[in-house]
Amino acid sequence: MHAGAYYFIEWAVKRLPPRKKVCELGSRTVIWDNNAHAHNGLVRPLFKNADRYIGVDVREGINVDVVGNAATWRPKPKEQFDTVVCCETLEHTNEGQDICKTAFDILDRGGIFLITAAGKGRATHSCVDGGPNLYEGEYYHNVHYDMLADWLSIFEFFMIDTITNPTDIYAIAVKRK
Repeated sequence: MHAGAYYFIEWAVKRLPPRKKVCELGSRTVIWDNNAHAHNGLVRPLFKNADRYIGVDVREGINVDVVGNAATWRPKPKEQFDTVVCCETLEHTNEGQDICKTAFDILDRGGIFLITAAGKGRATHSCVDGGPNLYEGEYYHNVHYDMLADWLSIFEFFMIDTITNPTDIYAIAVKRK
């Protein structure tokens, strides 16, 4: 994760009441750019007061507690969260809408979904190593405003930001009922 995406999550967390149960979808930390960014994708420390934090990703790795497809994964036994985070993941899958549905399904009423993704104009990059070349079988497609708005339409409220960083897309969605 690059600095702008990290700072968006940090900004949001500072403005929310303390979060107690957090699930991160697409949680694997990809070390890139020779560790030029101290956080390098790890937003878990921003939720240091959470009683529970679980990271879900399709690959084993740093910051992954459960290996599973975020598009179909559901906690067993059933568990609800007050916060779901999905950072720099949606551009690497053709199941973005299903991942947003997972977030909706596992959130408590009043729960918050925080999203960062590569927006219009961001250069293609690998989710394996962060480099500019995709590996065999790897998917990539930048997330556009209309796509994300459609995916988040199941939420009663959402806000999408494409202005702060022109090649990024950030969003906050709330599950009200």
